[in-house]
Amino acid sequence: MILALLAASDDKPPAEPPKPEVKPDQRTELNLLGKVDTQSGESRRNENVQFNLIDNNTRKELNTRLGTSATIVEEFHPDRNYFGVEFGNAPPAILHVAASKASGLHGSLYETHNNSIFSARSFFQVGDVRPAHQNEYGFSAGAPLWKGAFLSLDGSQQKIRGSVNGNILVPQISERAPLTSNPATRAIVERFLSAYPLEAPNRTDIDRRALNTNAPQIIDTNNASGRLDQT
Repeated sequence: MILALLAASDDKPPAEPPKPEVKPDQRTELNLLGKVDTQSGESRRNENVQFNLIDNNTRKELNTRLGTSATIVEEFHPDRNYFGVEFGNAPPAILHVAASKASGLHGSLYETHNNSIFSARSFFQVGDVRPAHQNEYGFSAGAPLWKGAFLSLDGSQQKIRGSVNGNILVPQISERAPLTSNPATRAIVERFLSAYPLEAPNRTDIDRRALNTNAPQIIDTNNASGRLDQT
């Protein structure tokens, strides 16, 4: 019996079974609280999504005890904030600027100038760039007259000085001299011939008397208006 006990004391204790390896959370579930497992190399996700954990029932009971009533929203407007109205928070008022009452004299002046020295030659213009300029100016004014009455005046003027291109028929060089010997008739014919430009026909491919030339252009435009408003 003593030998049996000695033999039993020489035996090594049995080895413990190996523990199962604990694997880190694979984050397969929905991570609403934004928990981050940095030891496993996980970085923060959904940084642009914020969750406010609010116990709605607790907030409603607290607001009821404090005497706050929920705001009833019949129509939602995009320019107002309705966050928390179900808990008693009132939406903010609409921001707007109050209308100002017109008083005194108000007006404006303007003037524009266009000159041919800053322009290129037009495709339909013969020869070099022709001298031309354009002026446009005007004004507008308004003032109250009496209670509820307002007068507004506007005026403008446009002056165009330049050249216009076109095709005309002119007498040939051999046809520019009167053939009549009557002095009275000769004066009338000379006056008619002098009305044509002193240029020979240059578009004989169209007609033997066709001339493409530039003629002076003068245009004046005036505009004036007035208005009386009475509320």
